Amino acid sequence: MQEDHRTTTASAATGVEHADQAHDARGAALASLAAGRSPWLWWTCAGIALSVVLTWVADVQVGGLTLALLLVILAVSRGALRTSPSSLVVRSRTHDVAVLVVLAVGVGVLSQTVPLV
Repeated sequence: MQEDHRTTTASAATGVEHADQAHDARGAALASLAAGRSPWLWWTCAGIALSVVLTWVADVQVGGLTLALLLVILAVSRGALRTSPSSLVVRSRTHDVAVLVVLAVGVGVLSQTVPLV
């Protein structure tokens, strides 16, 4: 049985296996190592850590806007880059961008409007 060319190209570009391919422990371990080497994953973690530190040091509004800005940057990166980083690929490109934008707007609006007691 011959493999579909589009499936092979898509799985090579995104690092996501086709549903019919067998999932084994070794393949999962290799995929997690590849994601751990991704600079996008580390920059995302650094951005989250920066927003937490800014929330503690400055204010909730500053930390919330920093996190919202990070989510917007990730959404633009996921939508604009031809080969998306494996740490940003969850579902389809449209779905990932929509979720990141909705989260960015939600975090940004809530961090500015929720009263702090």
